[in-house]
Amino acid sequence: MVTAGGLDVVMISFDGSLVTDPQGESRRRPARLAELAGRLRIIAPARPGHPACIEVSPQLQIYPSGSRSTALFPLDALRVAARLSGPVDLIVTQDPFLTGWVGARLRRRWGAPLLAQDHFTIFDNTAWLAEHPVRNRALLWLARWVLARTDMLRTVSDAGLQGAVRAGFPAERARVLPLGTASASFAQLAGPERLAALRAQLGIAPAAPVALWVGRNAPQKRLPLLFESFARVHAVLPAARLVLVGDLPASLRELAVQRGLADAVVFAGRVPFDALPAYYQMAALFLLTSAYEGSPRVLMEAGAAGIPAVCAGAGGTRELIVHGETGWFVEDGPALAQRLADSALALLGDPARAAQMGAAAQARALALYSAERYPERWAALWREAAAAGMRGAR
Repeated sequence: MVTAGGLDVVMISFDGSLVTDPQGESRRRPARLAELAGRLRIIAPARPGHPACIEVSPQLQIYPSGSRSTALFPLDALRVAARLSGPVDLIVTQDPFLTGWVGARLRRRWGAPLLAQDHFTIFDNTAWLAEHPVRNRALLWLARWVLARTDMLRTVSDAGLQGAVRAGFPAERARVLPLGTASASFAQLAGPERLAALRAQLGIAPAAPVALWVGRNAPQKRLPLLFESFARVHAVLPAARLVLVGDLPASLRELAVQRGLADAVVFAGRVPFDALPAYYQMAALFLLTSAYEGSPRVLMEAGAAGIPAVCAGAGGTRELIVHGETGWFVEDGPALAQRLADSALALLGDPARAAQMGAAAQARALALYSAERYPERWAALWREAAAAGMRGAR
């Protein structure tokens, strides 16, 4: 039950870095949430060989699943959950798929309310279905099964909420809470010497205009479209550079060569989170070509760093951009690569306007998507879900 001391929350997560990266951002965020909630126990995927329980603090414990494969994680999570003692006030799952299935099973076992999350728009998302038609249709069926057993649904965008409601989930039990990754650290200026050193490290000339992309390689990211768009930018501004941050396959370097961008695309590799602000501040704009996103944290980070964005795609991306004020949103359709390039060139060719848009993006990001205030908002939703579950049990 919910006590005066707070909640006892069990979370099912697919984030293996909770186990393997004790100094990472993924460990710091739940530590703050645990303090706010009362107690947080997270079951996370990990190979055999880790301790049965990682005691991060009296409020936060992480339980590695000991899974020999990703496919076995749901069953291993149920096995680990069987060892947990004491009453549980709330079950939180990362998605409405496999962790949602685990959460629904635990809801039945423990009688605790289930708060499931949808971090990107899955309903009415034809692009997502087209990526893996058989697998994703099966996941969509599973999501409907999980939502039928969910007490509260958290989405990260209005688009996600509307899709869930159209799929039959009661609107009164759904909440929109975008991710909050606009950290004040991104607004703290790195300083000209640091930025000059970073450019030298990456082999970028001091005055070269830079477009930035941060993320991972996935079909919805449409990296071929990113390269095609930037090739058109580079044809007009040969000095321009596209910096890619993230663990990316060698095939993308080959694609850059094929596009004639061997010297114009800079692969920065994986960058520690604490070093990311300088990369954003070095750039004149952020370029995002994803087919769909839930609540793209990179746009919040770019805004916090004070740079505008040029974006396309569906889902929550459109909700983060005030078109013409904090960046440009380019509707999908014919000649998309050229229209993205034209928008990027409009900012690169007008530094004063880009700076004005960047300042507006920063003010909006820090006000609406603050990383510092996000844990309180997320913990408040936990309390609401737990209290609603108690009322429903009466």
